[in-house]
Amino acid sequence: MLASQSKACGEKMSTTNRKTVSLVLGSGGARGLAHIGVIHWLQESDFKIKSIVGCSIGAVIGGIYAAGKLDEYEKWVRALTKVDIVTLLDLSWEKRGLVRGEKLVNTLIGLVGEKLIEDLPISYTAVATDLRDQKEVWIRSGSLLHSDHLVHTQHGASSPPKVPPNSGKPRFSRV
Repeated sequence: MLASQSKACGEKMSTTNRKTVSLVLGSGGARGLAHIGVIHWLQESDFKIKSIVGCSIGAVIGGIYAAGKLDEYEKWVRALTKVDIVTLLDLSWEKRGLVRGEKLVNTLIGLVGEKLIEDLPISYTAVATDLRDQKEVWIRSGSLLHSDHLVHTQHGASSPPKVPPNSGKPRFSRV
């Protein structure tokens, strides 16, 4: 009986003394799988991620993790073929950008669901740049996946998203 009490006490102690970390994830599409690996390592090493800030692919991975769908996303992304990637590119001949990104966002919504940033169980901020005003922007509320699309919009390569009405349009804080 004493051994089981000791074990229970030890388990309680390890959860109350659990290490916490705020995660900052950067840009560069190829780093996405590395971000996933870091998150897995942190979990295996008993770290609790208490907040996430990300830009570009870091915002995507961080947001999907905060939404509790990282395993589903990882399985999907690892199964992608070159043909799958090409079919996700919705080319546009508009001046706003070469790729619209709507197919990718809709696919991610199918995987993750429509989530609002303010409803996530982990504090989440996506960081972007307002190219017109040349200012850093922090996205802390609104539609998770539409904010991710805003963040990974490339200068002239992909066009800014058309956020559907009443979809939790991102609200911005300029820094």
